[in-house]
Amino acid sequence: MLECQRPRFQLPSDLHYLNCAYMAPLAREVEAAGREGMARRRDPSTIVADDFFDQVDALRERFARLIGGSEERGTLGLSELRARTRAGPAAEPR
Repeated sequence: MLECQRPRFQLPSDLHYLNCAYMAPLAREVEAAGREGMARRRDPSTIVADDFFDQVDALRERFARLIGGSEERGTLGLSELRARTRAGPAAEPR
């Protein structure tokens, strides 16, 4: 059973946000990752080609473990990456 996720979001305590089909609120972890990514782009000379692939490769491996598959046989598109980002720690392999 999924436990309450309210602490992961910065929403008013009296608000029950259900309109995720329009726009979902960002989890605190997602906001922090976005800020980190923006800070890295302050100086693009520090970003190398491997930076575009390392995180995706790690994500592919974690997803393969989650579903009991092989990372070599899987691919991730934007929608899968977005879903994984939103799911966050809830989708960690056990």
